[in-house]
Amino acid sequence: MNLHDVDYTHMRCTLGQWKPGHGFAVFPASTVPDGAYVRSRIPHGGYGANQLMLGCYTYRKGIHKPGKPTGHRAFRQHGFFPVWRTADDDDYDTADFVDMRSGFIAWDNLHCGWSNGPASPSYSSVGCQVVAGFPKCTKRGAASRDEGPWKQFLDNAYAADQGNFRYALFSGYEAQSMAVVGSQQMRQSLRFGSQGEIVRSMQAKLNALEYDAGDVDGEFGFDSLNALMTFQKRVLGTEDADGIVGPMTADALGIDLPYLDGGVPAIATPAAEDDDAEVDDGDDESGPLRPRPDAEDDGAPLSFEISKEVDGGKTRYYAKANGTKVFIGRQVRYERNIGLTNIYDLSMTPAGVYDNNDAATRHGQWAHFIWPTAIGESKAHFACINTYDRARFTIGFSQLAAHTPDENLIVLYRRLLALPDAGRYFPDLTLVGGKVHQTLPSGGTRNLEVVTDRELRHFMAYLNPDLSTIDNAEVVSAARAIFGMMESEEHRELQIGLTIEIARRKTKRAAQNGVPIVGRKLRYAMWVFDVLHQGRAGRGAYPKLKAAIESSNPERALMQFGIADHEDRIRSVKASMDQLQSGGILDIDRLKYGSGEFA
Repeated sequence: MNLHDVDYTHMRCTLGQWKPGHGFAVFPASTVPDGAYVRSRIPHGGYGANQLMLGCYTYRKGIHKPGKPTGHRAFRQHGFFPVWRTADDDDYDTADFVDMRSGFIAWDNLHCGWSNGPASPSYSSVGCQVVAGFPKCTKRGAASRDEGPWKQFLDNAYAADQGNFRYALFSGYEAQSMAVVGSQQMRQSLRFGSQGEIVRSMQAKLNALEYDAGDVDGEFGFDSLNALMTFQKRVLGTEDADGIVGPMTADALGIDLPYLDGGVPAIATPAAEDDDAEVDDGDDESGPLRPRPDAEDDGAPLSFEISKEVDGGKTRYYAKANGTKVFIGRQVRYERNIGLTNIYDLSMTPAGVYDNNDAATRHGQWAHFIWPTAIGESKAHFACINTYDRARFTIGFSQLAAHTPDENLIVLYRRLLALPDAGRYFPDLTLVGGKVHQTLPSGGTRNLEVVTDRELRHFMAYLNPDLSTIDNAEVVSAARAIFGMMESEEHRELQIGLTIEIARRKTKRAAQNGVPIVGRKLRYAMWVFDVLHQGRAGRGAYPKLKAAIESSNPERALMQFGIADHEDRIRSVKASMDQLQSGGILDIDRLKYGSGEFA
């Protein structure tokens, strides 16, 4: 199965049935309403169409739409279900509202979807959970029968000697993260229908803060949901009021969420004092202490102790291995995401800075060509990291991102895994047929290079399972890459070589697509690379770049791409280019792209 965003037009969800001792069966389905119904109800304040909240519910055997021509055997809603309603657009998000009318029943049954499946551009749902297929009903005639996936789904359930069925609704991202990283790296979350001692802790905290969660009974019901969403709106903001206690909400409430396998959170806070570990205080540009070259067990897999320290309102994460403790990154928020970055604390960052003059002794003038972009991306730090944006994980002086197939970070990991020391830094990764795979506890492997909607979502989720929080797996992934860059010259050299390959490929592709850089100042080609590498030209980049170079002042025109949002970066890139020229390092105003080393 692949991960696809819902579009309210096609059935892009999956419903599963679990039979103990037999395993799972999965069916094409939709857990969101058809967009046509949603749009038709916007003038009515959103009432009449809804989307079921993520949670745990109960259905019972029964007739959907009894007494109606389309009535058929199905599964009826058992009790109150909280639902989202939208009155502003044709999708559902936290800007919409949850229908919290006490005693109200939306009747979000589970029934047949009247659809051939994902390829069909419609299905029948105003909020119910539906499975692809067609039902036996009066409207379809006396000779009609249940057909398609729905028939098997219905037969399986009705054959069971039970009247009620529990139903857990998760997002596709949650399911993917669980499949990729496993129960040891994902924390539990609380949502409507959850039960147990952690729910009691949540209820007690909400009541203590004077948000009325009702009885502290361990049952996440109407009162708990109402109290939680009020708390989230006031403390975290409307955009994070999703009715789910994930790591961010748990942190705000002051409760700990264990991992799915029952383990306790692995991030210790505050960090224990250790006289043998040194952490740079930010004043010394030389960076923190590096491991001794003769450290014991150099070939053994690194085992990390992760900690976080809060100082001056800033939360910083550290990793310690073999007696050496290093700074990994600071917690930051970007839109709705929470992740790590060390761009504001680069003096604390290990692994050093890319030296273009040194690299030129091995890579020639291309080492200088990429240097201004390295300065713009990371101030040329090998271990610069970002885990908060859509790529989920980006690292390196040229900021190699995890989401692109056959480019950037995945290529670096392929090459790192081919090194003799791969087991030290990446003990649960291996190469199978030249592709990056995760080694599973069972002894098998999982391909992390499966492409979904042009992204490496398995690889992204392996490195960073949850964009809503900073979790242990995310910090450990960063620590493994950073320790490798810190300890190994080969790791740093691979990063240099790959970045030069990227620069060669992007400028060559630009020239092949009509961008007139061949025979012109090398400076212009360097700007084209920088614009393309950061993506500042957006879609249709080549015609825009062509027009800029053919203008009366090409450099000024090239500098205008993204100037509103990235002025500081653009100015630092220009200053670095000017330094190459004025310092006699590389005559970028005389040399031509397409000749000499740049042919």
